[in-house]
Amino acid sequence: MWKRRWGFIGRLRSDAGYYIYYGNKSVTYGDDRGEFEFAFEDGLLFPQAHQKAGSPVKLTEMERTQIQDRIISGIRSEGNEVTLF
Repeated sequence: MWKRRWGFIGRLRSDAGYYIYYGNKSVTYGDDRGEFEFAFEDGLLFPQAHQKAGSPVKLTEMERTQIQDRIISGIRSEGNEVTLF
């Protein structure tokens, strides 16, 4: 389940301990490994990510897919459409 701390602003947090926040051109996913930023524009989520914070981590394909699924779930939970490009 997803929830926001302050209404429509701030991070969208899951019960599992990870979070996302998104704006006009990007979406950021964070967990205990750090923060990863994905391009997000006009409802399209682009699969390439770069790490914004935390110790350097190389994501496996399975981890990247799991993160993308979590991002899509979070964005859709607020009634917004998103498609993996």
